[in-house]
Amino acid sequence: MRKKGRIHHGDTEPGDFSARLEVHEEGDPVPVLTVPVGGRVVPRFRLSPDAVLLPRRSGGGLIYSAKCICTSSTDDPFDLTLLASPVGVRAVVERQARSRFLVRIDASPRLR
Repeated sequence: MRKKGRIHHGDTEPGDFSARLEVHEEGDPVPVLTVPVGGRVVPRFRLSPDAVLLPRRSGGGLIYSAKCICTSSTDDPFDLTLLASPVGVRAVVERQARSRFLVRIDASPRLR
């Protein structure tokens, strides 16, 4: 048998993929078996929700804050650090577990 190629997580952008696995007898260019392979490569990190629009409306008026959860898809530990935020926006990053952070965002008019 000979190898036609490999797909590694690091070689592929997040998203769906499909490939063919071909099994050859030595010296024969025609495969004796072809197996379709498909899957999904997940991003290394996930943010939920993946977008925030502030302010947002509620029954009690406008809401100027939100919370997001950032997790590792592999459960490997990582660090998440806020480098900067726009004027009028405050963000606080809190570690909740070795591979999970809570991000609190506040865009209250009193911060401007």
